Amino acid sequence: MAAAAAAASTTASATAPKYPSVLRPVPSAGPGINKLAFTLAGTSTGLLLYVVASPKRYPPHYVERQFLNADEWIQRGVGNYEYYCPEKGAVFPPYKWLDALPPLEDHNNHTADIFRENPGLYDELKKRATENGINLGKCIKTGMDNSSLHMDKQVGAVAADVESYWTFKELFDEVLRRLHGYDEGRRQPHDFDSNKLTDVRIDPLEKCAL
Repeated sequence: MAAAAAAASTTASATAPKYPSVLRPVPSAGPGINKLAFTLAGTSTGLLLYVVASPKRYPPHYVERQFLNADEWIQRGVGNYEYYCPEKGAVFPPYKWLDALPPLEDHNNHTADIFRENPGLYDELKKRATENGINLGKCIKTGMDNSSLHMDKQVGAVAADVESYWTFKELFDEVLRRLHGYDEGRRQPHDFDSNKLTDVRIDPLEKCAL
């Protein structure tokens, strides 16, 4: 899980550059930067293009074999396109910002808790984006679509790229603190002393992938 992976390194704010709370303009074309995505992000035109341009055939290309016979609503979430399924309530728009989040009273995840406790946080973060065009909607869609009401507490957010951790640091720092007890600035302890390595087989039955 993205949040767990981040705890193995540093918190979101360890070396975080400071970005304004607005969608940053793209000064020039560069690797990994989609100028059109930045231009249309958060607009109704961008959402319309996304819906129209999305493939109507399923399963998507390169779908895993295990999903070939799955229901269509499952297949819609395993390709390179954002999952959207009104029948399952998965309708949170990832490519635009909203005036307000949907009601979160029944959502059992850390992300929903954070937004409930900080009503102004969504407005503060929603117009930011990473260099890859990742906005807040893509990071929190899973927590908005899934209430997890009858499950253990879930995370409710996924860092869509590494820059998400500091672009949306106010959210991810708090998620990491609640999940792992890591306050801002703390580091995961590690030991890379190769002299401590042994040839002991930690998976003698070879049932786990390491």
